[in-house]
Amino acid sequence: MIFTKEDNVDKLDAEGKDYFSRIIKASTRMSLMIEDLLTLSKVGKKDVEFEKVKVSELIDEVKDTMLQRLTETNTSIIFNGLPKITCQPVWMKAVFQNLISNSISHSDKDKTTIEITYKELAEYHEFSFKDNGCGIEEDQFEKIFGLFRKAHQNKNSQGSGAGLAIISSVLEQHQGRIKVAWSKPGEGTTMNFTILKNLKTIK
Repeated sequence: MIFTKEDNVDKLDAEGKDYFSRIIKASTRMSLMIEDLLTLSKVGKKDVEFEKVKVSELIDEVKDTMLQRLTETNTSIIFNGLPKITCQPVWMKAVFQNLISNSISHSDKDKTTIEITYKELAEYHEFSFKDNGCGIEEDQFEKIFGLFRKAHQNKNSQGSGAGLAIISSVLEQHQGRIKVAWSKPGEGTTMNFTILKNLKTIK
């Protein structure tokens, strides 16, 4: 028998409802953790085939996937002048989706604004990802990229805390890295990440 909150909540008293709600939330978090661990296990494998893609099109695909959440959270994503790059498209899309999701989850504003810009370096593509969220304390700048680490322990935030670890792993496969370029509590965060320009398929 499948026991669901919707079918049985009226049969519980206040304490039972609270206990049941905690079970559902814990189950959801566990499910997200398992999904993220599976994602990480796939990122580390060989036989990575890179191809040329337009970054703007990847972000448009992410926006389509996240449309409902972007609308519900009043989130605006600004970008233009982004290049065509050599990358693994599925993983690179995951980078942008996790960054956007992370910004939304840790926003304390009525309207979340995300701005994505680009700078060409000699050997690398560099992207800057800026939001107006709640910011990160300086002593957390490096720690947040660890597995299941969160800069903010917000009980209402979605996700397992593995998003930035997934991003870091994907960028390693692209011979790049991510770092916190700037952040101030209450004002927002800017993260910069790079990928190598001349990537070749890994066998």
